[in-house]
Amino acid sequence: MKEIILSATKREVKVAVIEDGMLVEFYIEREDIQSNIGDIYFGKVESIRQNLRAAFVDIGVGKAAFLPLADASYEIFEGESKRLHRRKINPHDNVIVQVVKESYGTKGARITTFITIPGRYVVLMPTTNHLGVSRKIADRKERRRLLKIGKAYKPKKMGIILRTEAEGKDADAISEDIKDLSSVWRGVTKKLKDITPPALIHKEYDLILKVTRDHFTGKDSVLYVDSKEGYDKIIKYLRGVLSEDVRRVKLYSSDVPIFEKMGIEKEISKIYRRNVWLKNGGYIVIDRTEAFWVIDVNSGKFNKIKEQEDMIYELNLEASKEIARQLRLRDIGGIVVIDFIDMKKEAHKDALLNNFRSILKKDRAKVSIEDITKLGLVELTRTRVRSNVSSIFIENCPYCNGKGFILSKPYLLSRVESWFKRRAKYLKGSEITLYGHPDIINYVEKEGKELLEFYASHYKMNIHLIPDTHLHLEDINIYRIEKNREIIEEL
Repeated sequence: MKEIILSATKREVKVAVIEDGMLVEFYIEREDIQSNIGDIYFGKVESIRQNLRAAFVDIGVGKAAFLPLADASYEIFEGESKRLHRRKINPHDNVIVQVVKESYGTKGARITTFITIPGRYVVLMPTTNHLGVSRKIADRKERRRLLKIGKAYKPKKMGIILRTEAEGKDADAISEDIKDLSSVWRGVTKKLKDITPPALIHKEYDLILKVTRDHFTGKDSVLYVDSKEGYDKIIKYLRGVLSEDVRRVKLYSSDVPIFEKMGIEKEISKIYRRNVWLKNGGYIVIDRTEAFWVIDVNSGKFNKIKEQEDMIYELNLEASKEIARQLRLRDIGGIVVIDFIDMKKEAHKDALLNNFRSILKKDRAKVSIEDITKLGLVELTRTRVRSNVSSIFIENCPYCNGKGFILSKPYLLSRVESWFKRRAKYLKGSEITLYGHPDIINYVEKEGKELLEFYASHYKMNIHLIPDTHLHLEDINIYRIEKNREIIEEL
């Protein structure tokens, strides 16, 4: 059972993906956090660095984007000729590129010239002549059927990959998807005639439609959305691709915020924590170094009376499930070294790895895993395309010189918004005072101005913001009067 919980306001869109009752993925899109993954740009090559085997391309977003020469198809748009030529990339060339990984720290976005345009059932690859089927479709007969359909409708000199969601779909639905994607690509190339690089020439779906397209799949999935505008957008999209999915979209309407009602807010607050406890009393520790991530498995309170070897295997098995979840939830990428508790039996080692690999197949990111070493270490690599999700919620802690983390200002503002949404009707005409550290109050006053003005005007509230240097940077105290009683709440 998969549940997709989508909460949308004017300021932000939040999405939680729940599988079998567990939060496994979380996405957020705010005014100050705009992903450009999947966006297509008309860029200009600034320089070629042979020592890095890469080109740096100006795509008009500030930092030059990084183009590995291995990811360059050498399809260059040649100024006045209005044609695409295949040759070696040189400085000052104009290139059509797509963002595959967000900029991070001092690094610019990673780009490619191998363009992909995803649809509901098909991914169109207009610069690559290829035909393939998702590896997650295991049935050989079904794979042959889909390949036959793909071969019949694949545009000439272009490529397509039949997505997992294409399984069981008829030729008409798949061909219609290919037709729509081909139309999108024609629109992209048409813009090249009247545009000067660097420029954005195709914007990927916003988070609402992207999640609907990529996650709202399978007959066992349900999508809950708390915004009428977002709900209408989703319904319109689904009616264009598969109308029978519409009945599994539910409009949520309640004074209690949907994330709070479903217990998601509590789970999200744990994303940045270093220690993660397991159901059996053990725990894992997640640390990051400059070069890679380290995850350590500890026995903790685990004390079942069993043979020692079986107990260790059971603990490692439970830890592997949680590690797989945390990789997705935090969107951890790069090299990850896992220190499982040492096991003596080869059968246990093999069973643990096989089970771990099976769980990791649910991950939409590409994961490669190595065998267990003699020291009980497992090394894996995971492709991460967006910024690590915990960075949305945390900042370096000023109290410990950056050795720890505190909740971020945008996240605290989000908590304030949830508080007002939940209580607004009951506090009409009330005096509300928010006390917080000066840095937090300044941020809420600046970034939350529209939010506070909305509740002040619609619910006749008098809202005051008071800085208090004695409060911690994570604390916001809300003071109000209810039935002649003074009430102070802490966020």
